Amino acid sequence: FPELRFATPGKRWLRARAAGKMQVRELELLRGKAHTGKKGWIVRFDGVDSLDEARQIVGSAVLVKTEDRPELEEDEIYSLDLVGMSVIVKDTGKLVGTVAQVFNFGGGDLLQVMVGSAENAVQTDSENQDSTPSRQHVWIPFAEDIVPDIDMESREMWITPPKGLLEVNTRPEKSKKERRAMDWKEKKKLQRRITAAKKVLHEMEQGHILEGLLSGDKLEKASLAEQIASIDFQLFKHAMHSVSKQVDSMSKNVLANSSSRKNVMRIPRETLMNHGEKGKNVFSTEFSKGREILQKSKAAIVLVTNGSDSDIVDAEFQRLLNSFSELMK
Repeated sequence: FPELRFATPGKRWLRARAAGKMQVRELELLRGKAHTGKKGWIVRFDGVDSLDEARQIVGSAVLVKTEDRPELEEDEIYSLDLVGMSVIVKDTGKLVGTVAQVFNFGGGDLLQVMVGSAENAVQTDSENQDSTPSRQHVWIPFAEDIVPDIDMESREMWITPPKGLLEVNTRPEKSKKERRAMDWKEKKKLQRRITAAKKVLHEMEQGHILEGLLSGDKLEKASLAEQIASIDFQLFKHAMHSVSKQVDSMSKNVLANSSSRKNVMRIPRETLMNHGEKGKNVFSTEFSKGREILQKSKAAIVLVTNGSDSDIVDAEFQRLLNSFSELMK
């Protein structure tokens, strides 16, 4: 019911994983329309007014209340209502297991069936997905020729699987002990890569990159650690060398080519102190030009002196330029 869900204004709930937990957020849907040429919808939520705010809800699931679901025809069923149903082989009466989840892969629905007893097999809350018991599961296509009979009252479905279907896609789950051992190995491997990266960064005098590991939440630190561990230091050194060459070249030529030598002006002290206040800035044109330069990813050094002679100005300007060069390194 895409028109009802995405084009009809009203309350919606967005579910997304944040800080390792599922969180639900209530929003007001203002309007929506189908995306021409694509199987998608463009929607507008109240309170989501910028690109950054929109990025924060990317990947969220849109939820509605169960009682707000439209009535179905007699031969129709909601996919989520299949979760928790017992799966039985029609010819033998053998219990296969219990439907744990339903996935839509575009061409139809696929049932994830946990093999064995129905007790503790159903994982209806995606927030606790990581705690799913370590059990075997099989994948069963939800097609009429494979799932011909469903009894909603008894919560049972009878299947007629093709020969080998139940055996070929049975995948044993790793035990919790095995998963913990694998996680520990991955963490140790990451720690070794981080240690090696720290050594190289300090040798390159780029240790400030590591300061990000001292702030932020756990997920942010882990993400930064992964990025640092994956740095290609051969390319990184080449990039730093290229930047250093550009800075050195600029240091040699900036005094001769500096536009500041051609635009010397006298600026009252009170103007510098109050440049942010409207009505007091008589040099607004220069400030506007400065902002425009920065927006074009260019940089400039502005040296304000108090009646110093030209030699002192040149020496001070060179000192600032050298400091800038060191900063770039």
